[in-house]
Amino acid sequence: MYVIVMDRITTRNLYLLAPLLYVKMGGNAPLDAATEEQIYHYEINHAEAQSIEPREGHYLSELIEWGIIKQAAAQGEYMELPAGKYLFAQVHESLNREDSIHLACEVQKDGLWEQEHMENHLYLRYFHEHGNAVTQILRPLKSRKEAE
Repeated sequence: MYVIVMDRITTRNLYLLAPLLYVKMGGNAPLDAATEEQIYHYEINHAEAQSIEPREGHYLSELIEWGIIKQAAAQGEYMELPAGKYLFAQVHESLNREDSIHLACEVQKDGLWEQEHMENHLYLRYFHEHGNAVTQILRPLKSRKEAE
């Protein structure tokens, strides 16, 4: 297991101004360090989604969809990382599923500490930047009206 030191990882608010499009893939998600950009959209277990001490083994409820970066001539269905406000963290390496969930739980704890109102969804994004692997955790934030 990869030890994530949160004092070296900053959780930030991210305002995504336009959606990112991906070619929707079927079947089981590989969740590996592929060369193509990948995104995974999960529902978080309702009992864990707002817990300050989420249980990592019960954190994810189900994979809603996953995809790879949209190529110009790609055919098929699309999914998107919607425009909006997110609680966001990234590390400059490709984390496996277990370590990604651990980081997502740490991001959730940070968000709850900062009194953020998070949705029960999680996006895990994997890609390469300047030849290095990157893992991003994106947790959609509720609008003030939704949070009330």
